[in-house]
Amino acid sequence: WEETHIPELTSTPSGETNIDSSSQSKQSHPLLHTSPTPYSRQLTTNFETMFESFGSTVHSELGALMLYTMYQSSPNFSKAIAVRSDLDTLIVPLLRTLYFSSSLKHYSANVNAAAKAENGSGNALSPWNCPFRSPSQLYVILILLLLFSQDASFAPDAFRRVFVPSVPWYKERHLKNVTLGSLLMLNLLRSITFNLNRLQDAFLLSNCCAVLMNLSPSVSHLHDYAALRLASVTISSLKKYSIMVEQNGGKEDDGEDMTSVLGMYGEVSRTLVGLLRHCLSPKNIEKNLQLVYALVYHQSDFKAVIAKDNLKQQKAELKRIQLVMVTAEKIISSHASARTAAKALGVLEENMDKLTEAVKGEKNLEADFTFSYEEEADPEIFFVPYIWDVIVCCVTSSSLEWDVGRIGVFPLLDEEEEEENLGDSQEDFGHTEMTSFTSDANDIV
Repeated sequence: WEETHIPELTSTPSGETNIDSSSQSKQSHPLLHTSPTPYSRQLTTNFETMFESFGSTVHSELGALMLYTMYQSSPNFSKAIAVRSDLDTLIVPLLRTLYFSSSLKHYSANVNAAAKAENGSGNALSPWNCPFRSPSQLYVILILLLLFSQDASFAPDAFRRVFVPSVPWYKERHLKNVTLGSLLMLNLLRSITFNLNRLQDAFLLSNCCAVLMNLSPSVSHLHDYAALRLASVTISSLKKYSIMVEQNGGKEDDGEDMTSVLGMYGEVSRTLVGLLRHCLSPKNIEKNLQLVYALVYHQSDFKAVIAKDNLKQQKAELKRIQLVMVTAEKIISSHASARTAAKALGVLEENMDKLTEAVKGEKNLEADFTFSYEEEADPEIFFVPYIWDVIVCCVTSSSLEWDVGRIGVFPLLDEEEEEENLGDSQEDFGHTEMTSFTSDANDIV
């Protein structure tokens, strides 16, 4: 490039980004073309082509990092992404990576046995037996999902317009023609369960809960398996939280501290109960009959949680949910023909007026809140080490994969030591004792 003028970033009506320069260049460049505008040359980036490229690379760490960089640094690109109706091109690869990152099948029996022998329990994870390469990889995926979910049009489109024909990588259930919202719900619930049982990472948990709350006002027409999972995960979280509150002398968490296990379970319980309230509001209950039937299916467990009366902060919300369950159960029991799930759903649909009457006193919960992602003032503290970690992984993946915990390197020399050793001969290095080595590879960064 012969030009020294700093180009300006502009946007064209066609949704492309142009880098314009007012200075002349003697040589042409294949990416530049002559324009009748006052600027002599333009470098054009096609967002359509870039979007398709991200669809095939965002499942990788490099692709996810690049997508995050573009989304945060280019307002034009983020606006172009927000108006698209085929966001499943980006979301599904991210969910696939998140799914395999939350899979217990990636652990070997030997590794789990070694963890039990060392720690006394096989639940704790070390960096060397995780199903993902780095926790930072999960951070970026969930941050991207949060960025997408904070757009007002994302959740309605995900549950009503965007359908995924098949999900071959989801092994627990054969999913066909499922909405993007239901698939997103299944993966988030899976990540929450995996996090509570294994990772216990407050940042990951808070991001999962934030995405669920952004989706909650628009949840409708859930897949039957997604509805069952939502009901079962909610009840299991409430049961575990109730037991922990009882062990804590009947004292619940304050809702601000997520560093403790009690705080994590409390946050998840509040999030899922709030999600159920949205789904069972007068505005949405008709669109969520699958969830009503799932709650009736698990009503015995739900009643057992309420009977303990440990969860005083959520008592009112739980009573409202129980009222819907009892009403739906009476409707189904009054029809002897409702012996299958399909027939029971049909009966509930025919008696929709009774269900609406049960939630008549409940106010419609409007979407007057949105959890949004705000980048820290110093994001380089997280991204610079992670990017170098990715670079090292890419460089060594084709040759050797080093165990960083076992690398022995020379420690960095202090300035005073360097000045003292300036006159030493080169042969002195041959007499370095092994005690001068360090096992911490971070010392050389």
